[in-house]
Amino acid sequence: MEETTKSPTRTKATWKPRIDEGDPSFFEVQDATMVALGGAEPGGFREPGRAPVAEMPYQGRDGLAGALGSAPVALLEADEVPEGVQISYRIVGGYDANAVEVRWALPADGRGTDGEPLQLSWVMLKTFTGLQVKYPLPGKRCPLVFALADEDAYVYCDEPVCKECTFRCKQGFAVYAAIAGLGIVKVPLSPNARRG
Repeated sequence: MEETTKSPTRTKATWKPRIDEGDPSFFEVQDATMVALGGAEPGGFREPGRAPVAEMPYQGRDGLAGALGSAPVALLEADEVPEGVQISYRIVGGYDANAVEVRWALPADGRGTDGEPLQLSWVMLKTFTGLQVKYPLPGKRCPLVFALADEDAYVYCDEPVCKECTFRCKQGFAVYAAIAGLGIVKVPLSPNARRG
């Protein structure tokens, strides 16, 4: 009898994971961008039952300013992608293994509010279980690939390639990109967002 091998990244969840639509908390402190990984409250669930909605501790925006003492703190909001800048995603793989590819294109002659050329500083993927960050080093070409495992790899069907159908297995996921000279932009992984 032949034994079937399952991918170690495949989810074992028997329910569709869901996540709160809230954004991580981004702060600017003395020219550095900080992300709050925890808040005053621990993570938990709302809407109990077979499909609870995860609420992550990084959504708590309270307490950081006091923790930094006298350093000036500015809360940064994620904006929509501006005209001329392209940030897109594509879900690759399917039932046994899947990932999110992120592509970007910045105008060659584009300048930020400080007059400096636009540059991609980092890209973050918000998933069901947390956050992944990647830094495109100089010369890095598209795409950045975020591998998915456990609940993040949940898929509704058994297709070998994701069709990004109406079941929206990755609903609540979002791509955040920090663009030097512009700020932080957000692309939700949804049928209405820009896909690559």
